[in-house]
Amino acid sequence: MIQNFNIFNHQSGESGMTLAEILVVVGIILIIGTLAIPSIRQVKRRHFEDVAILKLKDSANAEKRYFSHFKRFGNYHELVDAGFLPPGYTTRLEYWLPITGASTRPFIEAYSVRFLVPQSPNSLFFKIVAYPVDESLGLNTYNINMFLNFEDRSDLIYQDPPIRKGYDDDGPPIGHI
Repeated sequence: MIQNFNIFNHQSGESGMTLAEILVVVGIILIIGTLAIPSIRQVKRRHFEDVAILKLKDSANAEKRYFSHFKRFGNYHELVDAGFLPPGYTTRLEYWLPITGASTRPFIEAYSVRFLVPQSPNSLFFKIVAYPVDESLGLNTYNINMFLNFEDRSDLIYQDPPIRKGYDDDGPPIGHI
């Protein structure tokens, strides 16, 4: 009798799974999922931040090229119109509307971007800031800037902790330089 004892009570010739076997499989899947989700979120967060840093550096180089042609820095639309940045993107997630001819692709995925350039004929300063739009990812805010005649800091990316809600219609307040 002991040799016929089966922990899952299968009779010889029966097929299928018992409730206990199904619960064991579901438990294993839940444990694997619980362990995998945080690392997947971390990889996703790292990807978004790496792309943001690369796009900020590309944008700073576009500003330098724009300055060499026009002797001033330009905003996002001026850089696109002059051919220094690719067209077809929005810089603010809030503008993602399905309007004819409007873009639904963000300039930097998971970020809202502000090109801060003084509106003077001789704008010798620029600052480009990438703000995270989803607080749940824990993304950092990044900015890059350059003061012409002072110091070229466009190779430095400044990192600020995630900004929480509570900013005005123009976007989050500008952090320190």
